[in-house]
Amino acid sequence: MSDINDEAAEPRNESAPGASGPAAASSSGMEGTEEEGGVAVADAGETSPEEQVQALTGKVEEWRAAYLRAMADMDNLRKRTTREVESARKYALEVFAKDLLLVADNLDRALGALDGAQGVEEISASSVKGLMEGVTLVRSELLRIFNKHGVTRIEALNQPFDPNQHQAMVQVAREGVDAGVVVQEFQAGYLLNQRLLRPSLVAVTQ
Repeated sequence: MSDINDEAAEPRNESAPGASGPAAASSSGMEGTEEEGGVAVADAGETSPEEQVQALTGKVEEWRAAYLRAMADMDNLRKRTTREVESARKYALEVFAKDLLLVADNLDRALGALDGAQGVEEISASSVKGLMEGVTLVRSELLRIFNKHGVTRIEALNQPFDPNQHQAMVQVAREGVDAGVVVQEFQAGYLLNQRLLRPSLVAVTQ
């Protein structure tokens, strides 16, 4: 009886390691599935080299288009600026020229006072007076326009000689007058916004 019981017990003892058989295979199969699933998920989150190249190519095209737009805008700005500068240079004296038309009108009126006279002997005293008044009016209008545009006359007569504003043509001796004083003005000088436009031509005491 003892031998029979021992033989019957042996198969049960051998089956104990059997846990690594079908059950282990089932467990191993589940683990393998989980690992494969993890790899599949990881692969799904990555982009292929072709997709990366396409994405970079798209970016390059966007940057190229932006660069071309910027270059076109700069070219348009340059052309517009060139036109504006040329226009400003061409018509810079437009306002000044319009104001000078008033001087021309007054000159025409002054000369109109002599209309009908055939010669100097026929010019009446009233005509001469009208001419003088017209010329005086023209001069006053011209100086007003000059002042309006920043052109001012240099006061030279009886002033100390200033080489920055005066040009001495001759030196003269005058009793009772200090040396280096302007005593005669041959041609008036002018400033343009306080910058010398032309000097006064003067005679200076020595």
